[in-house]
Amino acid sequence: MKTAVARILVVFWIFAISPAEGSWHFCRLKHDGAWDNDHPDAEQNLLAMLEGVTFIDAFSTTLVVSPTEEDLSQCAFVLASNVDKLSWTDDEAAIVGDWLRKGGFLWTDGFWKDEAWENWNQQLRKALPKAQIRELHSHSIFEYPFQVQLRQSCLNGGWVKNFAVEDEEERLMVLMTLNERRGKKAQCGAVGDAWEGYAANWQREEAAWRFSVNVFLYIMTH
Repeated sequence: MKTAVARILVVFWIFAISPAEGSWHFCRLKHDGAWDNDHPDAEQNLLAMLEGVTFIDAFSTTLVVSPTEEDLSQCAFVLASNVDKLSWTDDEAAIVGDWLRKGGFLWTDGFWKDEAWENWNQQLRKALPKAQIRELHSHSIFEYPFQVQLRQSCLNGGWVKNFAVEDEEERLMVLMTLNERRGKKAQCGAVGDAWEGYAANWQREEAAWRFSVNVFLYIMTH
């Protein structure tokens, strides 16, 4: 109990010394797929939660961005949801790759079909040709400030797995929350579903929120 309280106090302190209003945007990537499936409810709920349990004071509205230098320069974090139809030109992919190498963090979520995962792998390698995608078996985003499981169980025996790409200094650049059981009978909810407020597919919705706090704390301190 004392350990949990200490972790929460550290979170409060970190956000207390962060910049005030306008310090960061929640950025959502616009693409040819259903990028706005749970927009804007998901991020509005997430931002309200972060403001309620931390001292963070972000912009209250989402910044919808395209893969351009002008757009991405405004973002330290970008969410790309439902990427089954996402397609980047060579120039767009180069801009995204450069943004990631300069310190950007991209979170992809909502892989409901195998085709989405396969397409994302192709697009990611256009942006980061040397990218090594690995499943996360241990990382601070599962430990600090909240302890969460590496894989989150959901209905029908499936799992939400976590994959990532790191830079040469082992900083996470890309996080991918992947539904293990995909297709017509998919029952593994995406993290965005928990933000939106109907995460019945997560065995415990609280796990998704704890995980989200950990990830955003990581983003703002790395």
